[in-house]
Amino acid sequence: MIKKAKKIKKTKVKTFQDEMFLYGAKNNIITAIIIFVYILFFLEISFKDFGFILLFATTSVLIFQFFVAPFTNASYTRQISNQLILWKEGSLDIDKSTALFVELLRCPRIIMYYVFILFGSASLLFILLTYFFIGISLVKLIFLFTVCVFASYVAGVIALFTSEIVCHKYAIPIFDSGIDLGELESKKYYGISLKIQFLLFTIIPALFVSVLTFAYFLIQKDILLEQNIFSLGRTVLFFLTNTVILISLFLAFRNNSILEIAKVQYLLEWLSKTDFKSEKEVPVALSNEISYISFLIRNTIHRFPRILDFYKRISSEISELTFFLKKYKSEEETVSETNYRVIGNINEEVKKINQSSDLFFAELDSFFDTHGQIKSIIDEAYALISQSKDTALQNTNKNLSSTREIKNLENQLTGISEITSLLTDIADQIKIIAFNAELEAVKAGASGKNFLIIATEIRRLADYTMDSIIETQEQISLVHTTTEKLISHFQDSLEITKKSKTFLEKNEMLLDEMKEKAEINVIDIPDVQRYKIKEGQIHNAILSLTEQLKHLLDEASLHAYDMSENIECFERLADRVAKGEV
Repeated sequence: MIKKAKKIKKTKVKTFQDEMFLYGAKNNIITAIIIFVYILFFLEISFKDFGFILLFATTSVLIFQFFVAPFTNASYTRQISNQLILWKEGSLDIDKSTALFVELLRCPRIIMYYVFILFGSASLLFILLTYFFIGISLVKLIFLFTVCVFASYVAGVIALFTSEIVCHKYAIPIFDSGIDLGELESKKYYGISLKIQFLLFTIIPALFVSVLTFAYFLIQKDILLEQNIFSLGRTVLFFLTNTVILISLFLAFRNNSILEIAKVQYLLEWLSKTDFKSEKEVPVALSNEISYISFLIRNTIHRFPRILDFYKRISSEISELTFFLKKYKSEEETVSETNYRVIGNINEEVKKINQSSDLFFAELDSFFDTHGQIKSIIDEAYALISQSKDTALQNTNKNLSSTREIKNLENQLTGISEITSLLTDIADQIKIIAFNAELEAVKAGASGKNFLIIATEIRRLADYTMDSIIETQEQISLVHTTTEKLISHFQDSLEITKKSKTFLEKNEMLLDEMKEKAEINVIDIPDVQRYKIKEGQIHNAILSLTEQLKHLLDEASLHAYDMSENIECFERLADRVAKGEV
């Protein structure tokens, strides 16, 4: 624990100046590598002279690092670091915080200039020491001077990239804490275009060094393939080295800012038809933020057609389901009318049986004459009950099929709910993106004015999309409730159908018994009296069953009416979806 405490105590929090110093070490290393590669491969000097050159270079860098740097980039970064410490302690008001934020945006360009001046001055001292103490030729001196200038350019560009990372890290929290945007617009922290920097600090110097080196070899000796193969090989190696440096710098620019600025320019020209080229260029950090926001906006816009196509397909499926429910509604009404007609026929036949039975007992002499008529009536009633039984079975199958279809509809509604959730996430993302774009456009000042208008319109579109999604979710919830009611009604209808089937089976059993009684050819008076009592019981049972069946059909009719209202509601929703109102 004591060791851990000591380690924690020794741990020092890195300041802005410390981080800039750590990132700045890359400039020294890469610049030294470029200079020494050119000297080692393209200047014909001995290893002893190379050792002196190494000593002169180290001396020059140390002189400027310890005697000039403290008054240039070190002093500049120290001032910003002290201001950042005061800001963290809460000692800066909004005006000073705004000034600090602006200074962090200007810092990468200032550091680039300081690094270029320092390395250029150190290179000049190094060249003079090399010329006077080693005694190189004037041509080699000019070549070495060009190489040092080129290396200084590269160091400045790398300093721009590395300092941009650190400054962006500290600038964002200051902006989030609150700054004066009006004051920010009046500050001139834009600097020159990075595209121009890329041309000035890499392409043009590298091409110039290439041409000068080739001229150097032409002056030193004739480059003939059969006489100076070694010189020709070094020339090829030189061009390859320059190519590697150019490709590396191109990739560095491509991964940092050049490509992002091109994306922002293309997006603004495409959206607002305005020219992005102006005297004020967007700063590096701000351009990266705007380009990232524009990329998210374009990516979201590209996803909309696919989502709308899926939404359209879901709408067509809802329309098909609505058509199916309409068809089922008409079939259900037809079945209900058939059931009522069957019940009416059964009641009429039972009345006929009662009349025939009364006539049978009133006129025993004509009993056998009416026997055939009674048997025919019983057969007809038997057929009607069988038909009702089959109809009940068909209703059961249709109800089961309708229940499955409505459950499929629930699954599709779940899919629509997922789509609306996705649209909600996209709308939220667009709102956040549009809000960030407005902030970044405000930071961009006059250059971001058109982009601010576009971001505002995109945010309004996101709000409209969110309102439409909320309305769609409410309608989907209504449809979900409707489908649950439909399933409940179908289940009730199934129970009613089962009860109807049970009652019809009882009627069928009773009619079978009546049919057996009707087959008697000779009946004694006591048997006729018992038969009369039994037949009266059968008639009463049939009447009771038909009344109960009629009651069940009335309940089914009420459920069908509720289902009809739900189907009409679902149909209106489908029409709204088809018209694009939802």
